[in-house]
Amino acid sequence: DHARIDAGWLASLTDGWILMTAKDAVKCRRFAPALRARCVCLDVEAVPEPALLEWLVSRLRPSPGDPASSPTGNR
Repeated sequence: DHARIDAGWLASLTDGWILMTAKDAVKCRRFAPALRARCVCLDVEAVPEPALLEWLVSRLRPSPGDPASSPTGNR
């Protein structure tokens, strides 16, 4: 995910289209036009389960006695 993408390595992939995420496509914007033309960007969107969202909100919501829950508290 955080790897640098090398134009030479990418060009060595000889089987047609190169599928990548939008995050990786940004890393390739300065590559040669012919190489970029082979790159297909796939938009990926996470859709978490409602139960996960409820759990996360419950963890992020401060407790009533937590100093961060007061109007002057720092987060």
